[in-house]
Amino acid sequence: MAKYVDCHLHLEDHAFDGMREAIIAAFKADDVDFVIDCGSDLNLAEKYDDIYAVVGCHPHEAKDFDDKAAEFFTAVSSHEKVVGIGEIGLDYHYDLSPRSVQKDVFEKQIVLADSLNLPIVIHTREAWKDTLDVLAANKKRLNNGVLFHCFNGSKETAKILVDKYDAYFSLGGAVTFKNFNGFDAIEVLPRDRILTETDAPYMTPVPFRGKTNEPKYVALTVAALCGRFGWDKDEFTRQVKENTLRLFGIKR
Repeated sequence: MAKYVDCHLHLEDHAFDGMREAIIAAFKADDVDFVIDCGSDLNLAEKYDDIYAVVGCHPHEAKDFDDKAAEFFTAVSSHEKVVGIGEIGLDYHYDLSPRSVQKDVFEKQIVLADSLNLPIVIHTREAWKDTLDVLAANKKRLNNGVLFHCFNGSKETAKILVDKYDAYFSLGGAVTFKNFNGFDAIEVLPRDRILTETDAPYMTPVPFRGKTNEPKYVALTVAALCGRFGWDKDEFTRQVKENTLRLFGIKR
């Protein structure tokens, strides 16, 4: 039986205090192959074989990004367990950093990732036009892979991202929600470009809404997708693992 991969979660979040070690210890029993910790300080990735890390400045914190932050991300990216730059991008829902600053920092981190030969993990919320504009302006720097975390774009946007950028897309607990309306977009995604995630401790899938999300719940996302599209679960989870290893250059 193929095991699950959670390509995007936040294990350092305080929601996991008091339960973090137990969750990690249960990976094997929960059929979790490996996870990628996002915005990580590397402590867990260094300690555990089954945890990798991506590092970067989230658009919420873009106002705090400076040369010192860029130097830090550059330095830690030399670590063998750091496999990408993320999550980076634009968030116009909360506007916790000015939009002009978000766009500037997004571009700077695309340049940084290109210089480090690492893929980027993109967060975009209510900002698709500007996200596409930034990508178009930096297309020559997108040489190492582009992943859209918790992809929520339209069918038309999906086609653009596939055709122009050969992008990857990670899908999470939202696909289990009653009001999820993105299946038509998922339908046009190449199977070799789909990844799975939890975004834990957030985005907990049905039937555990209201509880802390955990890596093991990625199984519910897989079940929802396979049920919707008639995919074989073992075949799909094997494909997801192959896609994740390919994008992030992970050797297992």
